[in-house]
Amino acid sequence: MAVVELKNVSKSYQLGETRVDALRGITLDVHSGEFTSIIGTSGSGKSTLLNIIGCLDKADGGLVKITGQDVSKLDEESESSLRNEKIGFIFQSFNLIPVLNIFENVELPLFVKNKLAVPERRERVDRVIESVGLGKFKHHRPDQLSGGQRQRVAIARALVTNPSLILADEPTANLDSKSAHMILDLMADLNRNQNVTFLFCSHDEKLIGRVGRVVRIQDGMIAE
Repeated sequence: MAVVELKNVSKSYQLGETRVDALRGITLDVHSGEFTSIIGTSGSGKSTLLNIIGCLDKADGGLVKITGQDVSKLDEESESSLRNEKIGFIFQSFNLIPVLNIFENVELPLFVKNKLAVPERRERVDRVIESVGLGKFKHHRPDQLSGGQRQRVAIARALVTNPSLILADEPTANLDSKSAHMILDLMADLNRNQNVTFLFCSHDEKLIGRVGRVVRIQDGMIAE
């Protein structure tokens, strides 16, 4: 099943008097269970593409379907529900809340859904924290963890809603080489053993051998 279906997607921005064509006719499918990286240099359009897939931005033209739903036909509330329930996000800057401990940071997305009983919610949070190897750190605050550990928290937070797709924008960019490889190992393990679908952006050519599929983007287009 195609979790992501893009056909001839375009996006442009106006910077002063200059028109920037960020995406120029992107066609791409991502299927359930894939571990895919979008590789491209800075300014190639990969982050714009990820934002459109994540329903954080809107395409100017073309078809965007997420889990079979045509995003252009959704009202604001339905689009927000799709984003909150079907998509998990991992950011290079972690985006953790400093005053909350690890358990509370991971639990936060579940308050948006607000459909789980308290015991079920707590059990799910405990489970995903354990799955990223941070069970004994769940009462620590983010500033008490290393960069690699904080990115593990971000992965747990993305997993906790049981999304159909996890999007990651340069998830290893702020990590040292050892921590970056550990994060990739963790993502690959979650993909392989739990069938989690990952789509992440990177400019790091060294990652190519670590993923199941590489999509190259250049000047807003998929490179052959």
